[in-house]
Amino acid sequence: MRNRSFREFVSLLLISCLLTGCATNPTLTYLGDAQLKEYRADAERIDFPANCEVPPESVTFASPPRNVRDRNHDEIWEMPLAEALHLALLNNKIVRTSSRTATGAINSGDAGGSNTNAAVRAPNAVASVYDPAIQETGVLFGGRGVEAALAQFDTQLTTSMVCGRNEQIQNNLFLAGGIPDGAVLQTDTAQFNAQLQKTQADGGQLSLSTLVNYNYSNAPGNLFPSVYTGNVQLAYRRPMWAGSGTEFTRIAGPVSQNIQGLSGVNQGVVIARINNDITIADFEIQVRNMIKDVEDLYWNLYLAYRRYDAEVVARNSALRTWREVDAKFRIGAKGGSAADEAQAREQYFDAKARAERETNLVYSMELELRRMLGLPVNDGRIIRPSDEPITAEFVPDWYVALAEALTRRAELRRQKWQIKSLDLQLTAARNLVNPRLDFVAAYNVNMFGDNLFGHNDNDAVGTSKGLNSAYERLLQGDETGWQAGFQFSMPFGFRSALAQVRNLELRLAQARELLATQEVDISHELADAFQALNLNYLTAQTHFNQGRAAQ
Repeated sequence: MRNRSFREFVSLLLISCLLTGCATNPTLTYLGDAQLKEYRADAERIDFPANCEVPPESVTFASPPRNVRDRNHDEIWEMPLAEALHLALLNNKIVRTSSRTATGAINSGDAGGSNTNAAVRAPNAVASVYDPAIQETGVLFGGRGVEAALAQFDTQLTTSMVCGRNEQIQNNLFLAGGIPDGAVLQTDTAQFNAQLQKTQADGGQLSLSTLVNYNYSNAPGNLFPSVYTGNVQLAYRRPMWAGSGTEFTRIAGPVSQNIQGLSGVNQGVVIARINNDITIADFEIQVRNMIKDVEDLYWNLYLAYRRYDAEVVARNSALRTWREVDAKFRIGAKGGSAADEAQAREQYFDAKARAERETNLVYSMELELRRMLGLPVNDGRIIRPSDEPITAEFVPDWYVALAEALTRRAELRRQKWQIKSLDLQLTAARNLVNPRLDFVAAYNVNMFGDNLFGHNDNDAVGTSKGLNSAYERLLQGDETGWQAGFQFSMPFGFRSALAQVRNLELRLAQARELLATQEVDISHELADAFQALNLNYLTAQTHFNQGRAAQ
């Protein structure tokens, strides 16, 4: 009676706790039509990661940027081009790009607009100094580095030890009568397994394993109640047809470790090394483009300063003209009418506006150059290029320049590595359009004994062979076994293998066509550069003569 009352009390307590919990959270709905407005606020809330990443000091302690209304006189930083290139390479671990390197941005007078870096827009798509090392240490399918590809040939050690016990009632009158504990069959088991496996360069696999089994049983008729059995085995498997040979293994990796339809034929050491070369070429292209952007920005800033100087001279000239006309207007002299004074004043304000735009353009170009050099927004100094453009005529040879372009351009080298990789993969894929035929062989030495170890051969039964120690029987090598033969398998039609070959043939044809297109485009780019070089030199001569005539 007392136990029943206690159970009823506990049940009432649990029910009251559940009812209380439901009453304290009225927004949850378990039955009927749910009102999603209670959950939408949590589902659509933007969460922010909790981390301790501190912004760099160049951002935290940066001074406000310069503007045309700022009257501060900053220190002039006379910067040569070599120093600018050095700072760009020193401060940028993430390769920066600039969209304001073309002279059109200066000629149009555009001092505003967005100059958001590609690293801000797509941080995972930019190059960095870490890219070659990341590729070298890659472990995923399709992005393996050399070390991961070589790891397929490392010696593998696997071992396990499992113990167990089982008790089972036997439905057998004669067997139950012979078991000391009646009808319960008791069995104790233990198993130890260890194996060393090595994959060879030709795709073969060599393994050395040992197996030890322990079994105790109270069943009648056993020679020993407990016994140790097992063996030491040396096994070998080698592909003889599909996936065979050192060439295939170096390209695609060991065929026994490839996953059909996933790993493909690009997991070998040679392909991993080519992928490293492709990554290095990509990094070289990005660094080269960054250096070109820095140099273009340097000379664009130089041009902005020259344009600013010209606009300041024009503004001062317009101011002087306005003052002269205004003085004549005040005394009523000839050429000093109200219309002349208004026109001179309008020309002055127009020249002043152009000078202000050029001033802001200098600040904007200097800020963009600072970003490309990895410098803070404002450090109390304003960069001014100290190098002068080269005025001597440069006459390159077309054929020499074309040969160097077709030899040195990293884009062509990258594409040639891509073609080499696809060509090797095609060779490996054609190897797989064959049946799988493996040679297998194994040799083992068996063990048997009442004990695992022992000082002598005398066992409890007194057999003539002396089965006291299992390892002693193993070392004597009297009980051996071997097997040798072939294993054959093939899919009818080879549709997957043939599809892979056809896919690689198409990709290889596409890569070769792309290389030819790149070479044609490079020749056109070089021709355009030759035309621009001659035009700019003639234009410079014409403007020089125009300046002398104006003087």
